[in-house]
Parts: sequence; C-alpha cells; structure tokens
Amino acid sequence: MKAILVLMLLVAALGFTQTGEPPKRVYLMFFMKGDGKRPDDPKELEKMQTAHLANMGDQHAKKHLLAAGPLQDPSKERRGITVLHVKSEADVPDLFKNDPFVAAHIMEISLMEWKISPDVFKAPVGDPNAISTYRLVLFTPGKSLRPVNERIMKEHFDYIESLKATHALGVHGAVNSAKKIREAAIFTGEDTKGIEAVLSQDPLVKSALLEFEIIPLWMMKGTFGK
Repeated sequence: MKAILVLMLLVAALGFTQTGEPPKRVYLMFFMKGDGKRPDDPKELEKMQTAHLANMGDQHAKKHLLAAGPLQDPSKERRGITVLHVKSEADVPDLFKNDPFVAAHIMEISLMEWKISPDVFKAPVGDPNAISTYRLVLFTPGKSLRPVNERIMKEHFDYIESLKATHALGVHGAVNSAKKIREAAIFTGEDTKGIEAVLSQDPLVKSALLEFEIIPLWMMKGTFGK
C-alpha cells in the first residue's frame, strides 16, 4: 500500500496526466518588432495581414490560443500579445510557421510561462469584429533590494485579487521568465489613471519592490465573459 501511495505522489509531483502526457500550460507571448522588411506594396501587406489573422483564428479553433490583441506599446517594440495554452514552449514555433510576418522576421516571438488558469478566458459570443479596450499591466523589479518575505507577498496578491471587484481586473498571475517581467495582469476598460492610482497603493509597489507599466491593449469583446 505504501509503495502505491509513493508512486501516486511521484506522478502528481511530476505533473503528468493519466494519459502519461504533461498537462498544458499557459504562456504569454509577445509579437515583437523584427528586423525583416515590411512590403512597400499595400496590397501585399494586406494579404499578409489576412493570412496572419487566419492563422490566429485557426489556433483559436484548435484551442491553442486563448486570447490575442494588438498593443500600443510606447517603445514600439511589442506589437501585440497572444495567450497560448500548450504543453510546452517547444510547441509554439510550429503554431506560427504559417504566419507570414513571423516567417519574414517582420515580427519575432517572445514567450514566457504565465501562472494563471486558462479558464479565466471565455469564448467571445456575438460579433467577432467587436473589439473592446483593455489595459495590460507588466510588473518588473523595483529599486529596493530588500528581500521579499511571504507576508508581504501574500498581502500583494490579496490586494491585486481584490481589484477584480473594484477595478475590473480580468486576470493576474506570476510570470516564469528570464526577462525582467515578474507578473502580468489585464484589466478591462481604459481607465489608465484609475489603474495607476490603485496599483500605486499595492504593498510591493509602495515598498519599491515592484514597478509597473500600463499598456493599452485591444481584444475581442467578451474575452473575460463580460
């Protein structure tokens, strides 16, 4: 009996499903500005855009893509985001091999695991061309070198979670990345000043342990079921 229990615990620790395959994970992917040359011909550019959107729709139909949309990044380096639900990072390049912008290096892929549930994203109902305004928030390390303890980390996550009821927070979670980004969140609506004000009162932000950047984002209406 003990041997069976140990085996069950081992399988659970490894994170494998009953089929022997690893469970899917959520990834936050950025389309970044590449060094490829955009076509000068507007018709050719339109053709590439149509193929780009068709591939995104295909990945959504296959349940690899949870949400996506263009960004208004002040640095003009990030062109858009895609939230993916796949088994591993190695699966991602194959999803975009037919994307003409990626193939021509006009856009590059930047990927990071996002510790959130895929269930927060809903299949939009209604007009597929109906677009809503959102705000992407990226949290990065602050200037303070003070260690982060468990207490203040819990206060931080509890505070952010409370914003679902007061400031239309759609999703928030830690990011597993070698880059500076530590957490990411998406708010519905376009109240940048309100979001900035409320995040400024977050325990980790007030302690200068985290900083944040708010970026305008557009996605399909109903992405979070609203």
